Amino acid sequence: LLTGLDAVVLPEVERTLLEHGVPTVDDLSAARRYALACPALPTCGLALAEAERLMPSLIARLEAEIDALGLRHVPLTIRMTGCPNGCSRPYTADIAFVGRKADVYHIYVGGGLAGDRVADLYAVDVSTAGILDVLRPLLQAWARERLEGEGLGDFHHRRSGRAEGRRRITGEEKPLVSAAGPA
Repeated sequence: LLTGLDAVVLPEVERTLLEHGVPTVDDLSAARRYALACPALPTCGLALAEAERLMPSLIARLEAEIDALGLRHVPLTIRMTGCPNGCSRPYTADIAFVGRKADVYHIYVGGGLAGDRVADLYAVDVSTAGILDVLRPLLQAWARERLEGEGLGDFHHRRSGRAEGRRRITGEEKPLVSAAGPA
């Protein structure tokens, strides 16, 4: 973080960052800007799967899909954690990947950033290679059916038909779709 900079030096700082391949906030997709991952492997002894090291390539794949749907600048929180402990706050994100074992994740969808709603278990035991295939139908439906200004978490919650959001995760949840696609 660069803080306390005088406005006079900002253009020079931004130019230097751009020369070294660091994009400005305006150049980032919303998905990349709001993404967060825990350190996971090899730093954390509790990690079962990758998170921080895998997140950039996963975001790139998701960005391509989101861009194609015309949603590049719609706020979207994506969180990834290497284990169920949730250090990156996956259970309140629009989309979250929770590591279960090497290269395998549970996918959660529909959290509320205000902390007033936890995400639903969307799919279980999805390999990294299969993540986009599992999420594509949901992303396409969001692009087609969302209300003006409606984020993915709110869209999913509205589509669920529940009056109130879930407030806890019990470990007893059943996935909404199979890894092969919607149930």
